Amino acid sequence: MRGHTWRVCVVGPSTRFLSGITYYTYSLCRALTARCEVSAILMRQLLPTRLYPGHARVGAAMSALELPHTVRRVDGVDWFWVPMLGRALWLLAYRRPDVLILQWWTGTVLHTYLALAAVARALGIEVVVEFHKTHL
Repeated sequence: MRGHTWRVCVVGPSTRFLSGITYYTYSLCRALTARCEVSAILMRQLLPTRLYPGHARVGAAMSALELPHTVRRVDGVDWFWVPMLGRALWLLAYRRPDVLILQWWTGTVLHTYLALAAVARALGIEVVVEFHKTHL
């Protein structure tokens, strides 16, 4: 659509569980800001820290990775949802992106992604799932 500024919301990991997908998510947000209005919902605590294979480094400041200041964000949806899922759903309702991009890389986000996708579809937002680390 000519003259339409696309609004995109990217969902992926924050720097708390730093990984390649974190770098990809932040890079995607940065790239999209050149042509779109971008928001982000960042996953912070994917599972209890003691269950994470790299639990000794969780939360360590291992990178200077940051989102552009223009990216509205909810930083910290946890696997147990309270209270941040409500803030993430509010961001979807308030910002009304045209597209919600879910970065899929682990099953620990399934319940959160289902909730975000259901609300997005109810609001008329297109949902795109981008798969990473797939093994056939």
